[in-house]
Amino acid sequence: MSDQRYRPGSHSPVDLKLVDLGDGTFALRVSGDGLPVGAATSAKQDSIIAAIAATHVVRPATAAMVDRSGTIATGGASQVAMPANANRRYLLIQNPTSAAASFWVTFVTGNAAVNASPSIEIAPGVTLTFEASFVPTDVVNVNAPTTGQVYTMREA
Repeated sequence: MSDQRYRPGSHSPVDLKLVDLGDGTFALRVSGDGLPVGAATSAKQDSIIAAIAATHVVRPATAAMVDRSGTIATGGASQVAMPANANRRYLLIQNPTSAAASFWVTFVTGNAAVNASPSIEIAPGVTLTFEASFVPTDVVNVNAPTTGQVYTMREA
């Protein structure tokens, strides 16, 4: 996250930095010429953090994972692997390392997956994930040459 400038009341700007502590929590680091020097700094920092926290709540996204894994019903034929989901915030698609062949996916509602371009090829052992700034919400169609080929999919 980029640094942000915050101007509490008529004070000089204050620099804020959200620091990922690596354990699922974040710390807000406050500095800048808008903070007084000395013992009052801690109280001033606390008041600024409280003012920001009242309007800017930062929490890591959490959601239950839904398993959409399956097998190819008919080799060479497109099938729906995952229905459209306007609330999807995370998508994982994996072709297990044990797979004998690639499979192909498409994220365009109404377009069948084909075992060639313009579908996206997922080779054995490859994992494709979407999160944060872009997650497709359309239907996920899948196609593979072999009936019974396994694929792994998760969404949240």
